[in-house]
Amino acid sequence: MANQYPQPEVYTTTHPFAASGTALGSTDSQTIYTNVAHNEQVLIYGVMVNFYEDAANGNGVGGVITLSGGANEDARFAISITAGANTVPTNAFDAQFIHRKTDKMFTFACPVLVNHRDVLQVNLERTSSTAVSKNMYAKVTLIAEIQKKE
Repeated sequence: MANQYPQPEVYTTTHPFAASGTALGSTDSQTIYTNVAHNEQVLIYGVMVNFYEDAANGNGVGGVITLSGGANEDARFAISITAGANTVPTNAFDAQFIHRKTDKMFTFACPVLVNHRDVLQVNLERTSSTAVSKNMYAKVTLIAEIQKKE
């Protein structure tokens, strides 16, 4: 199959957090390998965030966390994206705000550019001083496309 340009891409990372060990400042970083050729680049247009109860390590229920009552504190995380040596955008943004939206998506005003051999990482940092109430994980999805460099 021949490459089509632009080629849509979806990159997903999963960030687990334990009920007892997630304190203020706890971070989880996941690296994404884009596998683009030297004449291609990745443009990231948006990010989606979902928080899920960890059914395997919890009570077996699982499912999306609804953020009511004590669960409001469970989603207090800051997301940052690192492309190469730079954090793009410069400041981290609120994961709880994105998770509360109907479409659970945040689109960037300007796409994030990732070139060949640039390391792409998604970082989640705990911003609440309380521990999460249950074992959970965050699923972060980057909406992107691969383009040929002109």
